Amino acid sequence: MAGGLFFAYVAVSLRIHEHLLSHSFDLGIFVQVVQSYAAGHLPVSEVKGPDFPVLGDHFSPILAVLAPLYWLWPSVKLLLVAQAALVAASVLPLAFWARRTLGSAAAVVIGVCYGVSWGIASGVGYDFHEWAFAVPLLAFSLTALGSDRLRAAAFWALPLVLVKEDLGLTVVVIGPLIAWRGGPGGRRLGIVTASVGLAATALVVPVLSAFHPGGFDGYYASHNPRTADSGSGDLLDFLHTVTVGLITAQEKVTTLILVLAPTLFLAVRSPLLLVALPCAGGTRAAAVCTATWRAPRQSPCCSCRTSRCGSWFSRRAGRPTPAWRWPAV
Repeated sequence: MAGGLFFAYVAVSLRIHEHLLSHSFDLGIFVQVVQSYAAGHLPVSEVKGPDFPVLGDHFSPILAVLAPLYWLWPSVKLLLVAQAALVAASVLPLAFWARRTLGSAAAVVIGVCYGVSWGIASGVGYDFHEWAFAVPLLAFSLTALGSDRLRAAAFWALPLVLVKEDLGLTVVVIGPLIAWRGGPGGRRLGIVTASVGLAATALVVPVLSAFHPGGFDGYYASHNPRTADSGSGDLLDFLHTVTVGLITAQEKVTTLILVLAPTLFLAVRSPLLLVALPCAGGTRAAAVCTATWRAPRQSPCCSCRTSRCGSWFSRRAGRPTPAWRWPAV
């Protein structure tokens, strides 16, 4: 099943690229990042500006793992194939989890429905992005958490801090869930996991500021166009974006509904859905540019991954399990 989805993702991605339908801006940035790592220096992108240091735009050092593969195949297609492999791999833990609890037939249905769901499909069709690394990491972490394999849940969650600057907050949320599920040992593990996520989030801000040509103000303005245009960046503006801004404009409401609708909103019964909040409501809430919320974009993919796990948790149907064990699919 994962192999079939992989070849389907590759076919779709390469066909879009070969027909010159790629969104070349982001794809050009990422291929230059991988080129930089392959050449042995910190990533720069001429697409963003002359010798622009990409670590001042987004903190995604995990992209360096593609450098050895780029030595063997120095092509932009490598990124598209790598993304297809990463996303296809995320099907495996969910399908295995379903097979252990509901049997093989249900596992196939759940795996296929997840693999072709709108969040995953639209992400694969939108060129390459760093979120591709987060999808399997979240899949393995959340299924381990749902199966009470707490060390494995922490092991798979911690590398998220290397995927993007805002995913440290996701690790912060996973930590308390680990603590909740475990005894004294689980509580210690959960506290350590959350502490690492919080520390990584705090440390990444000086890194972004140091590398961005405009410092922190330049970084903040580049990701908040309204602030840059109007000159407003005060506390009231921030409070607006993280409260009323969550439900305006329409793109935000539409995307949030589309994330939950495929699960018939069963995912809201599961504590695992809390893991999606930083991804769906953190940076996206602060992002004034509504384009980052639109359904065809790559950003809903990690939220969809969490929503499916949460709804699957909820549907271990008919069993007298506590609320925690309501999985979400």
